[in-house]
Amino acid sequence: MPQKPVWDRPEVRRALNEAAREEIQQLLTARGLTHLGVLSRGRYLVLYSEEEDEKVARLRFGRIEQGRYALDMTNHRGGWEPTPFTGSLAELFRLVTEQFPWVLAEL
Repeated sequence: MPQKPVWDRPEVRRALNEAAREEIQQLLTARGLTHLGVLSRGRYLVLYSEEEDEKVARLRFGRIEQGRYALDMTNHRGGWEPTPFTGSLAELFRLVTEQFPWVLAEL
């Protein structure tokens, strides 16, 4: 059975997720997207908004290797749709803000 990558061990994943959460929060703040928050769920970092006291997921970054993520977006039913895009958090965030700004728009 293949061994888990070091970045997928729970103690390492928690530390990496916390650093990544802070990075995303800084990117959101710099763009004035203060209506969005970030949660970490396993290997995913989820951007969400709060609507009527409920967290509504917008998109997520899934770690595929250390420092590299895949981008998924929610569909109209709230399910996850993979995209062909991968890269660092900063690269994917820039991609979303430039090509898919409606995903981050305040409702």
